[in-house]
Amino acid sequence: MASGKTDEIRGRAKEAAGALTGDAKLKRKGRTEHRMTNDRHLVIVALDDRQYALPLSAVDRVVRLVEITPLPEAPETILGVINVQGRIVPALSLRRSLHIPERDLRLSDQIIIASFAQRTVALVADAAIDVVEPPEHAVTSASAILSDIAQVDGVVKLAGALVPILNLNPDALLPLDTAGALPPDDRATVIAETYP
Repeated sequence: MASGKTDEIRGRAKEAAGALTGDAKLKRKGRTEHRMTNDRHLVIVALDDRQYALPLSAVDRVVRLVEITPLPEAPETILGVINVQGRIVPALSLRRSLHIPERDLRLSDQIIIASFAQRTVALVADAAIDVVEPPEHAVTSASAILSDIAQVDGVVKLAGALVPILNLNPDALLPLDTAGALPPDDRATVIAETYP
């Protein structure tokens, strides 16, 4: 993609930074099921020049990149773990999950803290750009496109671009043989309390 588009994405990310970075909580809807619902609020994230959407109802907050502690023999998509207010949370690479070429982590990268299926994970992205509420006609479910796309819940039309809405289910983000590698939140909390 042209440098101008990349600069535009980075500019939008800086504009949204006040609402999305630090420990600022994002609006939550209190649901545990995050597949396509009537709530159309989406957090738009960037990976290189590509944009992806996450259901806002699954996002707790967006924070700046922090040190990620690697774990030996962890599944490929798990970069390691981070400390989120005293809780040990696995950090997943969206790049690896989506088969996007790797690059070194940068201080400008952001971590999206998301909760789904009784688990909390940290999703590493280049930037969280915006929070949008597209009109209902702009959203198409994955089943209307192809029924076997595990990583995508749907596609949304935003400013003339088609943006995939990611499925935050661990079975979609992790390889099939490692989806059970993420413990439920209560087990992760016990581990964190046992080994402060």
